[in-house]
Amino acid sequence: DVEVLRMEARDALLRSAKDGSLANVLQAKTENQVSTEVSTQPTKPFALKASVGTWLAPAPEPEEPVASEPAVILSQPHEKLIELPKETLIAAYETELQRMDAEIARLRAKLGP
Repeated sequence: DVEVLRMEARDALLRSAKDGSLANVLQAKTENQVSTEVSTQPTKPFALKASVGTWLAPAPEPEEPVASEPAVILSQPHEKLIELPKETLIAAYETELQRMDAEIARLRAKLGP
């Protein structure tokens, strides 16, 4: 039963706290952890460490794609595409087709003859 185990653990902690063995074990464990943490941390020059100011600074805003890029133009909803000038749509489709053709050529070159 969980309650029985909990009571046994409590009694063991109280006994070890009274006779001082708990303090000795905790002290040895703490000293062991501190010595291993210090030895395993890589040393970096101070100039390369982040300052507290960078921890508190807000994250930079992600860059918004340029609206004139063909992928952005062609990913708009149909209602917005209808409103765009035909020349813009044609240029976007041509650029996207050229990009796809270049990717196909690159992949065919990888496959070989």
